[in-house]
Amino acid sequence: MMRASIGLGGSCTPFGRQLPHAFPQAFACLLIRRYFFEFLHQPGPDSDYCFDWPIVLLGKIRYTLYFEKLTPKATPPLRHQCATNFPRIKEKFGALFSTWRTKREKFGSAFYLYLGTRRGMQLYPETRFAMLIWGIEAFHRNKYGEGGRSGRTAARIENIISQLPAKKDRKWLASQLRHADEPNLEQRIFETLNRLPIGLDPKRLRKFASECARKRNEISHFGGQRQRAGVYSDFVLALYKLSDALSSLYHALLLFEIGLDDEMVQAWIYKSFYSSRIKFRFVEVGLMEAENPPHTDTAA
Repeated sequence: MMRASIGLGGSCTPFGRQLPHAFPQAFACLLIRRYFFEFLHQPGPDSDYCFDWPIVLLGKIRYTLYFEKLTPKATPPLRHQCATNFPRIKEKFGALFSTWRTKREKFGSAFYLYLGTRRGMQLYPETRFAMLIWGIEAFHRNKYGEGGRSGRTAARIENIISQLPAKKDRKWLASQLRHADEPNLEQRIFETLNRLPIGLDPKRLRKFASECARKRNEISHFGGQRQRAGVYSDFVLALYKLSDALSSLYHALLLFEIGLDDEMVQAWIYKSFYSSRIKFRFVEVGLMEAENPPHTDTAA
């Protein structure tokens, strides 16, 4: 069987044969499948393993498709290192892929921003943390909507604004209060992660969400830590710890969203090959006590 290679930028093979007109669409479908398999096979919170270049058959020729991607030197995962495996999900594998494909399109950046932190690229701690928070915020907006004003709240705001005598003051206050009834970032983080079936204490999760929102606001509005007298290395260390915990929670969130059941998600957090590392990260940010992991059916 003959071998050849082509890049995404060209429409002809090295032998001068024109590729089928449907090739771009087929290539897009191939990439979607590839990213789905990579996501399921991510062995743990620290791995950036990516599949090798895909190979396709056109007639009797095998083509290796080259396109722009990072090539981290992570080793392929072993079966026991993955969040799940094919025997456990074979009955609903097609449904999982269909859900992945649909929600990847619907949620957009809520999927991309997390996956972008798992491509083997070295990111500054502020960048990685901000990407994770942006993604969770986008997830909440896509899942639960923007959150509009109730009729009672809108009437109260209008009543307050109407009491100002100057038109320019009324216009200014209306502009300032246009998002007054939307959930803030802390609430969006909490509501998104609280739906995970992993038994986290809501009070601890609320405190974690509050700290994440505070750190994101410092980065967005002050370019880093708000108190310039503080030690930058301490600020960066805090970001690393928050990002590590967020990454594990985010991975579980996407697994749960595409259709893995409660037991599988719980098992990945509490009984998997990497569970000790995940739980250590949760302890580091106060999501659980060192000796008292949250109670779930699979963690009992």
